[in-house]
Amino acid sequence: MACRAIGPMMAVILSFSFIPGIWAQAVGEETGESLIDARDGQRYPVTPIGEMVWMGRNLNYATPGSFCYDDVAENCSIYGRLYRWETALSACPGGWHLATEYEWQALERWLGLDEDYLENYGNRGTDQAIRLKLGGDTDFDVIYGGWRRSEDGEFEALGENAAFWESTDFSLSRAWHRDIARDDDMIWRSPVIKQYALSVRCVKNWFEEDEQGG
Repeated sequence: MACRAIGPMMAVILSFSFIPGIWAQAVGEETGESLIDARDGQRYPVTPIGEMVWMGRNLNYATPGSFCYDDVAENCSIYGRLYRWETALSACPGGWHLATEYEWQALERWLGLDEDYLENYGNRGTDQAIRLKLGGDTDFDVIYGGWRRSEDGEFEALGENAAFWESTDFSLSRAWHRDIARDDDMIWRSPVIKQYALSVRCVKNWFEEDEQGG
């Protein structure tokens, strides 16, 4: 069952505010078109899309509250780790953060998703997901890492779905996510139980924090 089916479709009107530069802790070093995570030395491709810079690979920083698919270490090397929402909020390296709903909508708008559909539930748009997949023109290079269920710890959808957390709350128990399916060209939007474990893509902070603290 696709991650897109996890949460009930509850109609709600939300307003979003963006507060940049408040998340990460350990500084990552950018080298050309890649980022080296200073915490563990792992290297990630980075790609500018519109006015933002995204990681071009799923985060693979080992921390409590994160998992390898089927608890197999090799899957982390290929697909990145799966993170519970609370863990995902602080998992990105310094200078980077978990994308917000505002930023996901900005990405989708840049990809050509009609403004009228941005806040809809479920599948939205036409073929915007194609541009985020391997071989697309954005170098976002989606890889289908599946997810881990909260109810029983079971893993699902490896090779079929990519489910990405964002930092924006939906409710006390749920947060927004995006899902891109191997066999679908649209981008799915819905709330998911925070105890599920999903993939993480980090976004570069919009401005560097003042080193002097001023």
